[in-house]
Amino acid sequence: MKIYSVEYINHYLKDLINNEFKYPIAIKGEMSDLNKSNAGHYYFTLSSGDASISCAFFVNKNLKKLDLTVFDQEEVLIIGSIDFYITKGRFQIIVEDVDIYGEGALKKSIEKTRIKLEAEGIFNNNREISRYPNKVGVITSPKSDAFRDVCSKFQERYPLLEIILYPVTVQGKNASNEIINQIIKCNHDNEVDVIMLIRGGGSLEDLMPFNEEKMAISIFESKIPIVTGIGHQPDITIADYAADKAMETPTAAAVYIAPDQNEILQNIDILTDSMNIQINNYFENKKNKMDIIRTNLERINPSNVIKINKNLYHDLDTKLHNIIQIKNTAHNHKVDNYLFKLGTFKKNIYKTYVLTKKEFKEIHKSISKNFVSIITSKKSLVKRLSLEIQSCNPRNVLKKGYGILSNKKGELLKSTKALMNTHDIIIEMYDGKIEIKKNNSKKPLD
Repeated sequence: MKIYSVEYINHYLKDLINNEFKYPIAIKGEMSDLNKSNAGHYYFTLSSGDASISCAFFVNKNLKKLDLTVFDQEEVLIIGSIDFYITKGRFQIIVEDVDIYGEGALKKSIEKTRIKLEAEGIFNNNREISRYPNKVGVITSPKSDAFRDVCSKFQERYPLLEIILYPVTVQGKNASNEIINQIIKCNHDNEVDVIMLIRGGGSLEDLMPFNEEKMAISIFESKIPIVTGIGHQPDITIADYAADKAMETPTAAAVYIAPDQNEILQNIDILTDSMNIQINNYFENKKNKMDIIRTNLERINPSNVIKINKNLYHDLDTKLHNIIQIKNTAHNHKVDNYLFKLGTFKKNIYKTYVLTKKEFKEIHKSISKNFVSIITSKKSLVKRLSLEIQSCNPRNVLKKGYGILSNKKGELLKSTKALMNTHDIIIEMYDGKIEIKKNNSKKPLD
């Protein structure tokens, strides 16, 4: 028996592994036990079934700055190299890149496609879906439960609806092309009012034909509106986004497209009742109008017109006679009332005249008496004042031998000094004025 050293075995295993798994190596598995060191390195375990392997991601050796926490507990695909530690007899994967794998990768791819198509306006369909379609084109597998369920629901809700099947396979690599070709054929045939694109539930991988970009573009370019019912309620595909209406299941799509015959029959009954009511109202209205017309015709009939006018004349004549009589009686009553008031007014005026005349005479007598008394009193006063005035008259004083001296300017000479300084002296006597000069000559003044 050959004996090997531990060092030899480890070197041999390292060479064997390096020769078997050339760089780079791709490994898929589920990431777990993720840890991040203080230096920023990541360490985790990659598991598949009952097996696991240690992995390390060194930030200083990788140009890609990845946050591995987003991949924790996900199925991933790692790219790297195997590093065997001889001293410890174990190996680990030195990771250089990490990405989602399996359904996670599919979801990422679907979301990328969705964002791209949304930006291109592929999801902006607004084709009108008929409320009461005559024909529906169903694109699906003819052997599927989804097709049987849809046919059953159509028969239950709207038996008049004609179904045209456009058979396809709903999963696999050729499914997408088959569906696109049948959409094109539906539009070319131009027989149906709406297209149904349906299939039952399945895994995300099974539904991938409905997530292809070319499928969405085909739905967008369809001239006929498309309703989808793909998978179960949580499943939303790119085809659902592109369709005019997306329902949760094939059966729900059938319910949306096919009107309920019971509801239709109920609406027919309601409309029939409403129509009968409107018809009855219409004829009743016409009957009323005819009665009005008949009444108007009878009103303008010559014999009726003459009769009506004769009766009207008689009524008006009677009313006029009564009005004249009433007016005449009222007028006579007013005249009598006015005459009575006039007589009373005349008597009052005469009485007022007699009283006023008597008062006038008394007032005249009183005024005359007072006037004579006032005149006598005033005459005495005037006489007394006249005597007082005469007594104060300077000319009366001049009659007693007094005189008034003044100069030619009319200024009074009140002192001997003024008299000595005046050459021409004027002396006023009671019977006139004379001018005296200092040479004693006298000149009479007018």
